[in-house]
Amino acid sequence: MLVSGTEAPEARGTRRPSGGRRRGCARSRLLLLLAGGLAFASPGPGAPPGDRVPAIEVPPGWEQAGISTDGYELGLDPSGGRGGSSCLRIRGRPGAGGFLGAMQSLEAWPYRGRRLRLAAWVRADGVSRAHLFLRVYNRDRRRLAFDNMESRPIRGSGDWALHQVVLDVPEDAAEVAFGAFLHGQGRVWADDFSLTVVGPEVPVTATGPGPPSVPSDRPSERDHPPAAPGSAWLLGGTAPDDYEVELEPGGGRDGSAAAVLRSATERPAGFVALVRGIDPAEHRGRRLRLSAWVEAEAVTGRAGLWMRVDGPRYRQILAFDNMSPRPIRGTGGWRRHEVVLYVPAHATRIYFGALLNGPGRIRVDDFRLEPVGPEVPVTDLLTPGSSSPVNLDFDHPPAVLEAGGVDGEGRR
Repeated sequence: MLVSGTEAPEARGTRRPSGGRRRGCARSRLLLLLAGGLAFASPGPGAPPGDRVPAIEVPPGWEQAGISTDGYELGLDPSGGRGGSSCLRIRGRPGAGGFLGAMQSLEAWPYRGRRLRLAAWVRADGVSRAHLFLRVYNRDRRRLAFDNMESRPIRGSGDWALHQVVLDVPEDAAEVAFGAFLHGQGRVWADDFSLTVVGPEVPVTATGPGPPSVPSDRPSERDHPPAAPGSAWLLGGTAPDDYEVELEPGGGRDGSAAAVLRSATERPAGFVALVRGIDPAEHRGRRLRLSAWVEAEAVTGRAGLWMRVDGPRYRQILAFDNMSPRPIRGTGGWRRHEVVLYVPAHATRIYFGALLNGPGRIRVDDFRLEPVGPEVPVTDLLTPGSSSPVNLDFDHPPAVLEAGGVDGEGRR
């Protein structure tokens, strides 16, 4: 049984046929997911050849900000910082359009009712326009406060200088986003960002609620049929032909139906996953918990729940957890498992489900999606926390990313 507006896998059409027909159907369903950009096998950022500039390498703990990558380079300068350490560098070639930068998004609850200052050191070389920015959203993704230094941009060339943006964070704020970007040609270096609460004696620099949001260019699975007629679930993975997925009447905890994922070969070549996507509108600016009950039998690889929050750019991932550090293994009775992620205000889609990687069988029952408070820790594998900024000096990447980030089903 599935609550909070979602459903259990349907019986009709979900059971895998045997022999060559089973493999053909599974392969077509996998291709369907890949075509829609939804395959759980490839949840990391990236785009088809020609759609991504190789010179874009976002620093750990940060994400790309901007409406264009054509003509831009972004990444770390390993010795370009103020003290010879690492820093952020953005370069725009002559004729570069739009803008490009790096940003972080945080939960706003620690800053509500306070005055917040973003500061960073910036060096410029032949710059058309460069900016720091700070913006505050509510849960409806309406901008409550915003300043991107539009009235005082960084131009031309100059040595390291400290720049700042100061905003009041309203009590109904849900998210704070900050960063730096370059508009047009030139080179800009940014280092030693800081985000601090200040007193009323520090004047605000707010310029208004900000421009409209950039629309998403992400394909939607709603443009494609489901994996099986009448089913709200899709089938994903790197080797679905090596597994069987079905609805088992009476297999649930209380005698209701349960989803079953089992290996169909002794050595599956990859993994299989149930996939479900939902609109994030009612969850933006909140922590969201996915939970389900799982029963395992002879799982020698690993199994688990998973959840992913996507952003507006193609294959942009804002948050992700597939329980890889705490997998379900072996044989055991029904046990509740959970994944908790923060859903940023600019999230465009949430995906979730269950996976099996390797020999064995799992039954899954009673999926639940529910908002939780800040006292419930996030389990995000991309960032260690969602209410504190990270890697502000570009010399201390989050440990989870430094150790390799998401592995297995979540290669970045």
